[in-house]
Amino acid sequence: MNDLWNGIQQAIWLTLTLDADLVEISLRSLRVTLSALFVSCLIALPLAAILAVRRFKYRRLIISTLNALMGLPPVVVGLIVYILLSRSGPFGLILSVMMVAGLLLISETSIPSSLKLLAACDPE
Repeated sequence: MNDLWNGIQQAIWLTLTLDADLVEISLRSLRVTLSALFVSCLIALPLAAILAVRRFKYRRLIISTLNALMGLPPVVVGLIVYILLSRSGPFGLILSVMMVAGLLLISETSIPSSLKLLAACDPE
């Protein structure tokens, strides 16, 4: 219990003193998250507008697929992206994107994109 209390005290101290490493990590996380949000908006909002306004043959199938994808935990999405983009994966040799920030951006983009697409659809 003493170790837990010491850890909490140290976390509070690092936060209050604006530790340089903590600030750098926080800013990097914020940058990746905002980049993912921007990219997902660029992808999802035009597609959501088309999905909401147009009626076409496979519209209900697309909406059902997006609903199913929303049930995936972010860890599973990250694992799938990692498998697809790793050097031994199907896109690894083509893309060579094995950077942590790049993988985070791709996996964080996929989840909000499906949310934005579904938000524009009326459940017919």
